[in-house]
Amino acid sequence: MAFNSTPLLSIVLPFYHEEEYLAQTLKNLQESVRVPHEILLIYDDPADPTLPIIHNLQIQNVAIKLFLNEIGPGIPGAIKTGINKSTGEFILFLVADDPGPVLIINEMSHLLEQGYDLVSGTRYDRGGAVSGTNKLSKIISSCGNQFAAFIFRSRSTDLTCGIKMFRKSILSSLKLTCRTDWAIAFELALQAECQNFKVAEIPFTSYNRVHGTKSYMKLVLRIFNYSFTLLRLLIFCKNNKKCPSIL
Repeated sequence: MAFNSTPLLSIVLPFYHEEEYLAQTLKNLQESVRVPHEILLIYDDPADPTLPIIHNLQIQNVAIKLFLNEIGPGIPGAIKTGINKSTGEFILFLVADDPGPVLIINEMSHLLEQGYDLVSGTRYDRGGAVSGTNKLSKIISSCGNQFAAFIFRSRSTDLTCGIKMFRKSILSSLKLTCRTDWAIAFELALQAECQNFKVAEIPFTSYNRVHGTKSYMKLVLRIFNYSFTLLRLLIFCKNNKKCPSIL
């Protein structure tokens, strides 16, 4: 593990009842990440059964910091809480239940050090993949990304991927207003492109959770949330006139 009193990277990791996954994810981070970092774990539920596990892990890993979501319930509030608590020059959004993104963190950080402003994981470019999901979800996700890229004439292949690493300094130029699910990462990526920040992607394999399933109702709600976010971003880019390539 690479850790010191002034971390370069702040890893923001929201969780909700992830007792089956989070310990392994934290172990993977400790073994893999070479960048000086802190791990900001953000939770909504004070009775979350994951909390005792984290308290034990904090004894072994001083990089782990635990914070209650103080902005609003759900992923966007947790993300913003993590951003507010972060001390690193770079910020990474990470999920608790997918081991795939951990393997590209060092490479993402290297690209930021080389001058990029935002680096995203991608499941859909060459070398990327999705494992363990149903065919319908994969088709909808892939087509949705292609549609968003077409509308914004973006070269990105996976705008909706939640795995984003970026310079904290770019946030002063963005306005993150999404209040639902991981669409906040989608909003971040499109606003960054609209404002001509330097962006890149790194392929990885996403491994969907083994325990528990995602209902089709949640899938429908996710489609609605991303569609609404896309509409708001079209309005944002046109009003700010900072997306010359937009249709």
